[in-house]
Amino acid sequence: MTNTIVKSHTFKFVMLETAPQDLLNIFDTPWYLSTYPDIAKAGVDPLTHFKNHGWKEGRWPCFIEAVQQDNELWSTKDHREAFARLQHLAVNAGEPEKSLASWFLCRWLASWGNWKEALTYVEAMMYSKELILYINHEGPYLLGFSIYFKCNLLEKAAEVLSNSNWRSSNNKTLAASMLKNDKAKIKSINEIFAKNNLAELSIVDQPTLEKLSGEAPKVSTSFYSPLVSIIIPCFNAEKTISTALRSLTDQTYTKIEIIVVDDASTDSSGNIVRSLSKLDKRIKYIRLKKNSGAYYARNEGLQSCNGSLITVHDADDWSHPQKIQLQVSAFSKNRKTKATISHWVRTDPDLCFERWRMEEGWIYRNVSSLMFKRSVFRKLGFWDNVSVNADTEYYLRILKKFGNSSVLEVYPGIPLSFGRVDRNSLTQTSATHLRTQFNGIRKDYHEAAICWHALKRRLYMPKDGIRKFIAPPHICRGSNQVRLDNLYRYLKTRNLFDDSWYLNAYPDIAEAKVEPLKHFIRFGIFEGRDATPSVSISALAQIKNISNLEAFSEWASNTGDYTFPLSQSGLQNTAKENRVLMVAHLAGDKVFGAEKSFVDCARMLSESGVGVVAILPSAQNSEYCTELLNYVEAIYYMPLIWWRRGRDEQTELTKNVMQVINFTKPDLVYINTLTLLEPSIAARNSGLKTVVHIRELPNHDPDLCIRLKADPDQIRNHIDKTADVLIANSQATADYISLGSKTTVIQNAININDFNPGAVDESDNPLKVAMLSSNGIKKGIKDFFHLAGEASRRELEIEFYLYGPETKDLKTLMSNYSEGNINFCGYAESPVNALSDKDVVLNLSHFQESFGRTIIEGMASGCVPVCYSWGALRETVDSSFGCLAEIKDWQSILTHLEKLSKDRKTLKAMKCRALTVVKEKYDSTVIARKLKQTLFHA
Repeated sequence: MTNTIVKSHTFKFVMLETAPQDLLNIFDTPWYLSTYPDIAKAGVDPLTHFKNHGWKEGRWPCFIEAVQQDNELWSTKDHREAFARLQHLAVNAGEPEKSLASWFLCRWLASWGNWKEALTYVEAMMYSKELILYINHEGPYLLGFSIYFKCNLLEKAAEVLSNSNWRSSNNKTLAASMLKNDKAKIKSINEIFAKNNLAELSIVDQPTLEKLSGEAPKVSTSFYSPLVSIIIPCFNAEKTISTALRSLTDQTYTKIEIIVVDDASTDSSGNIVRSLSKLDKRIKYIRLKKNSGAYYARNEGLQSCNGSLITVHDADDWSHPQKIQLQVSAFSKNRKTKATISHWVRTDPDLCFERWRMEEGWIYRNVSSLMFKRSVFRKLGFWDNVSVNADTEYYLRILKKFGNSSVLEVYPGIPLSFGRVDRNSLTQTSATHLRTQFNGIRKDYHEAAICWHALKRRLYMPKDGIRKFIAPPHICRGSNQVRLDNLYRYLKTRNLFDDSWYLNAYPDIAEAKVEPLKHFIRFGIFEGRDATPSVSISALAQIKNISNLEAFSEWASNTGDYTFPLSQSGLQNTAKENRVLMVAHLAGDKVFGAEKSFVDCARMLSESGVGVVAILPSAQNSEYCTELLNYVEAIYYMPLIWWRRGRDEQTELTKNVMQVINFTKPDLVYINTLTLLEPSIAARNSGLKTVVHIRELPNHDPDLCIRLKADPDQIRNHIDKTADVLIANSQATADYISLGSKTTVIQNAININDFNPGAVDESDNPLKVAMLSSNGIKKGIKDFFHLAGEASRRELEIEFYLYGPETKDLKTLMSNYSEGNINFCGYAESPVNALSDKDVVLNLSHFQESFGRTIIEGMASGCVPVCYSWGALRETVDSSFGCLAEIKDWQSILTHLEKLSKDRKTLKAMKCRALTVVKEKYDSTVIARKLKQTLFHA
């Protein structure tokens, strides 16, 4: 057997020895020198270089527009313009632009799997007499064959094979095998191995990757023969791991250990490996406790291996039985050899070959086959702990440290491995697709690695610890500390974090005087804060069902992919007479009255035949977003920030809102609450009416004034400037606004059908009194405990129920409360569940309510409302069905509660009256008519 070893790192199908005269005739010396500065630097004659070397290397003789557009196609995020220009050239240009454009278009479309569209251009590529002069390899023939084959045009594919310009090659042999069946298929593939004196393959029945086998005599080994450690990272590979292991246990070189590192698989992979290890003691099994990625798994295997030679193998690939032998024997050819590497071909399970981006051929260097000496490991350490490309980085690290002659390529152009095509693998998913080596994550990672290689003499990569160079965050693996440190440095070096935005969006950070980026990395990501006005990270996290850290890492690594606000689709977009863009001010973890009313308005408008599109500032509450999607055509997410007096307009936010306006074409913009600025500006810039729904009473809410850095009059002036129409949720709110005919009172709505009022308990059981609250002092929680204590001391038959978060104030009050008549029930996801079996609903807030939603919800649940007499509650409650008392007038409230506890007839009558009032004044069927009339007909 002859071992053919080539010490080069490229393999090309060279069809001619020197550049054809036609290309020399159009050679442009100044262009060549400016385009290839390495030639200018070398000081060689450019024409001579192109004739003897440049053409074979894929260099061009002069400017060709199709080439320029192809470069644009692969190197820019938005490829539409370059694609359109290539289409124009393919149809309208003369040669060589026409055929080159066709080749580039076919290659691009094939990389996306758009085979039928590629058919449009394949003939101009295949039958051009000019193309062969410019493309110095068999790629166009392979691509044409693939297009016809994928489109099931097998006769046309056979015509390509018979093209006399396509010389015999191993790639052509593989293509020919795809038109054959059963043993004829394997016989065709075996031509490649037979002519190189390699073992031929065989099959049991149908030719599939799983059933491939090969027989060859085992080579003898001795004590001095090197042990080869083969590391296989494995995750959920139950369908393929047996094939991979069989191809290794059948190797002619037998002195091997196979270390399978199970990366916390959730399928039966582990059981399969353990069973096979009982049959072959060379198989060792390691299981990781949590999924950590293929390169982490490789590193775990690297720590456990005993071989003097080390290599890896993917859990879904198959290797020729002599692959390990050939790579081992190559080390004896040159003592300075540090590593060997072989070639492979990609295939589906039915042995149909392909390459995601057609280059010079299907068969190319298999970086995953890298076999290196243990001394390399001692010198260079571990694989980089990232998601993709670490095998290429390790290969390049070896070349940088030990020189280009340190790695030998074994049998170049012969596929010693068959790599399985997996459309769901990291090489095919959009964020880490192989095309990102031209523009994106892989390219960024490669450039960072090369920079590290160039700047440092010591290229040792530790298994753990702070990274040696910055990686795109989306592919960075390791501990949270490692990932966050890498993310910090990545954002810093790429200027992706907007300090001024962060301080504007979050004034608490500005007041704390901490470094914005450090705060964001340590806390902000996990709190759902946004680093830029460009994207809502919580929305990206929800849409992709990943954590905030994962979502932000993906965004930071692919900012060019996010040029339009993130969105989720809801109702089908149909022709509507009226359309509205609704903008929310909050969408946090907890849903309060204003957010509930926003959904109510969307529901009422949608059910009234209005086309509704929404903008939310975040997606921290997925249930809230899901509910809203029932009533809107789409939700667009963007990190809106609240208006504050003196704050400048965030022009990028305005631009984002205008993008949504231009795309969805609403008749007006509806803004929930008075706290926003940019949506009003965007509406005005777009010539649309702005409706602001006011749900606040700044003249009775000093905390809101502090947050907005404005007094009530200044807030009113802001409202007047930014809105064309105002909706007040109560007369109390309208009295504050005091802007005359600009304002319409429309109370908040509830859907009465959502509530299930319980029957009045006419027994002697205690009266059930409930309060739903945020459980702060200013929301009346202290008053609640005082009232309950007084009721207990008077021995009234009353049970008190408190709903809401377990706050610090609540814990203090509970620890000091000794009576047994308070039941703390936690946060109430739904007032229906909390109130349907209660008798009385309380509101003891020290704030003057602008509406008092929980009181209305309590009435709809069949409760009697009891509250302080101020704010909007004075217009909501009267003595016919409730009780209004002055603040802290315990006597009036307790007298009323005592009467209700003893007089069940009055309790029943008041409950019925409260329910009637809700139906007449607040049910959504009533409010919907007023809302639609105000928005579209006022």
